[in-house]
Amino acid sequence: MLRTDIIHDIRNVLAKAGFYLSEENESRIICFDLIARRDNLLVIIKILTNVDSFSKTNANELFVLSTMLGGTPLLIGEHNSKKKIESGIIYLRYGIPMFNFQTLHDFFIEGTPPLIFSAPGGFYVNIDGDALREARQAQGISLGRLAEIAGVSRKAIQMYEKGMSSTIDIALRLEDCLKIPLIQALDPFSLRDAADEISIEPELDAEKPHGIEIDIFNQLRLLGYNVVPTILCPFDALSKDSKVLIITGISKQNRNTMEKAKVMANISKITEHYSVMFSEKSVKKENLAGTPIIQKAELDKMADSEEILTLISERIKIYH
Repeated sequence: MLRTDIIHDIRNVLAKAGFYLSEENESRIICFDLIARRDNLLVIIKILTNVDSFSKTNANELFVLSTMLGGTPLLIGEHNSKKKIESGIIYLRYGIPMFNFQTLHDFFIEGTPPLIFSAPGGFYVNIDGDALREARQAQGISLGRLAEIAGVSRKAIQMYEKGMSSTIDIALRLEDCLKIPLIQALDPFSLRDAADEISIEPELDAEKPHGIEIDIFNQLRLLGYNVVPTILCPFDALSKDSKVLIITGISKQNRNTMEKAKVMANISKITEHYSVMFSEKSVKKENLAGTPIIQKAELDKMADSEEILTLISERIKIYH
């Protein structure tokens, strides 16, 4: 299946599931292909056929971008260089939850959540610790006896009763012994809690901003914003203070500026965060394709971050 076909099918599934979707972007080099929101769930998705092409740099930026936007990162792929990605299993690649299209479809359309996750050492499931403890005690089975049946230590049974995950075979032996279901469904968007052995460090400074970008980012920092430059995004930075996050772009005054403004406006709508594009040169328009424009000369005169928000709000109204 071609990547374009997978993207099309994923969009259809998420639309049927009630998600509001970002517009299609044909670029292969950005760190995400799709942003989807349903109520309070915001998902930043990268879609590949071969997940081996998903680099640590891509994972770093996807993770930091999702964290700052208040969303969840997700990688959807079909195979790596050795084998297909199995359905019903959640994997991790550089700490990013990963599964195939069928798993996505089954979860949102069929209502069938995945049960298995892959972590160092093999495949694991989450056990209902309370049900395990209650059934063991009700049936008069000691920790030692259950441990013997399951082929684990007494301490392991205690940990399972506290919610520790187990391998599939151990979980099945416990279910067979106690005659009750113990394996719990997984939330595909919270696997990091279940397998936090894998972590990544933000490395968004790998490519330093230069020229006009440095000047604008430094001025934003003086006004109280934490500015995180981006590498593989259709905008240039995320700027955040104690109140808001702003999707930040720098106008290069070229033919790509209009397209960049359209993409930023669309992402702003989906994520429910402000967006703004700063321009070094004087421009006639104060809003481009739904993205407010602020000249560098205007930014230099501002005394605090509230002035930026006021100007953004005024120039959003111009477009509407």
